[in-house]
Amino acid sequence: VAHAAPAVQSNAKTNATPAAIIDGKDQFSTMLDTLEIGSPLPGLPDCADHRTPDGKDVTAYCVELRGDGVMRQVGVPRDKRPTFMDGPRLVALVDGNALVGLIVPTDGIRSQDAAAQALNARYGKPFRQEMVDMKDKAGKGVKTIHAGWMRKPLTVELYAIPEDPNEGTIEL
Repeated sequence: VAHAAPAVQSNAKTNATPAAIIDGKDQFSTMLDTLEIGSPLPGLPDCADHRTPDGKDVTAYCVELRGDGVMRQVGVPRDKRPTFMDGPRLVALVDGNALVGLIVPTDGIRSQDAAAQALNARYGKPFRQEMVDMKDKAGKGVKTIHAGWMRKPLTVELYAIPEDPNEGTIEL
């Protein structure tokens, strides 16, 4: 019962802002703290043991054990994902056991403002930001954010996929 009150408070905060706040930190920062670049990849369980009954989501941080060892799919549970993340998995780039990069899929233009807000909160003002004209799959013109942040030795980039601006990525 003692745990119920903070969960309710946390849910209220989650619904209050697009970045989704947990214990004073947005979900993006919390996720990046869990999967910290330059640190060893955390020992995560196999995603096969943590799938939802429909198989489309995961219930805990986990790793897909199949893969080439350099790129690993990491499952992120719904309550730990930033709102702009597209789907339950991100790609972790590893060298040996060291986490050297992350590729976080986004909802592209549909969530670019929330993604940029979370990146600005964590990394400060981008060193480069521009609006890029693209066409969506229906041929309609859209403006997308292409921005970059740098916190040595880390470079971070946010952009929409040119072939389908409704999909995007954050690369760290």
